[in-house]
Amino acid sequence: MVMYDIEAPAPRTRLARHLDSAGLDRIQYSVFLGPLSSSRWEHLAEWLKTFFDAHCQPKDRIYALVLDPRNFRRMLVLGEPLDKAWLLGGPNVLFP
Repeated sequence: MVMYDIEAPAPRTRLARHLDSAGLDRIQYSVFLGPLSSSRWEHLAEWLKTFFDAHCQPKDRIYALVLDPRNFRRMLVLGEPLDKAWLLGGPNVLFP
């Protein structure tokens, strides 16, 4: 899961596009979620650090965390549901 609060529009847009291209789904305006292998997570974490240092201001924030599947399954979702099976790396019912 990656959450951010970046004031300037250009780096905010660049970050959102990168997270989308990394295979994460936007579940809120500034929250992305999706399954990543350990190596893809490490690559994304390094990219985020470099991106933040180069493009963000000290008051900007990026939070990135790995969710344990057991705790993720226990997440309370109100409103439009998430596809938890896909986010946990399960089969895609549209494209098996």
